[in-house]
Amino acid sequence: MTSTPTDPFRQCFNCQTELRTRHTCPSCGRPVVITDLQYLNNIERLAQQLIETAYLSALPLDVEADHDENRDPLLISLEDLARELKHWHYPGDGCTE
Repeated sequence: MTSTPTDPFRQCFNCQTELRTRHTCPSCGRPVVITDLQYLNNIERLAQQLIETAYLSALPLDVEADHDENRDPLLISLEDLARELKHWHYPGDGCTE
């Protein structure tokens, strides 16, 4: 059985609600079409929230240390994510230059 891709102008990609306009979903409010920069900004915002929640939950994250192979893979992944968010910036990302 093959599936056909969802037409972005007939159904919301996020919640599958039928769309009546080409701007936003009436159920979840998601824009029908977003730019790559908007998408990346949303992903970065969610990643920042994830790292902040990890720190507030007192997870033992250490972005400066080398990997210890005996550490939990989730902690290693969170540290890698935090390290990337801390050091990489691009023009127009909203960070202070």
